[in-house]
Amino acid sequence: VSWMMTTFEDAECYARCFGHYEGCESYNYVLWLGRYAGYEQDNNPAKQRFAINIFSPEVEKDSNGCFRVPNGTYTFDAKNSTAEFTISDSDTYVEFGKTDAIITDATLEITDEGATLTAKVYRDAQLGGDVEYTMTYKGEILAVQAEEFEE
Repeated sequence: VSWMMTTFEDAECYARCFGHYEGCESYNYVLWLGRYAGYEQDNNPAKQRFAINIFSPEVEKDSNGCFRVPNGTYTFDAKNSTAEFTISDSDTYVEFGKTDAIITDATLEITDEGATLTAKVYRDAQLGGDVEYTMTYKGEILAVQAEEFEE
């Protein structure tokens, strides 16, 4: 993990909205931030993207059928409470090509200008310690409705 890029000032963003997925009261989104972030990039061996599973207040679709992810600071929640403005430990990870790594802590700041993710990624036991990554995306954070969307 340590040899990969750790700072992205022009990260790509792709987001999906799952609504009240699995019965939670908050709205559930998954954001992919990094290089080759789009859902169609799942098999791309060059991808370096963070899958961030967040929960927020409910929002309405815009005129284009997208959900605008609410502004705010989302913090890592190892208890997976599904509370608003949290990043769930469940289904939050980083992908380096065909390899996944565990995120041990993260903060996501979403504003009208875009998003900044700061995340710590676990290195294997032989190397020890975490590697810190920073992703910056400029633009609105708009999510398409997932097939598994729950009203």
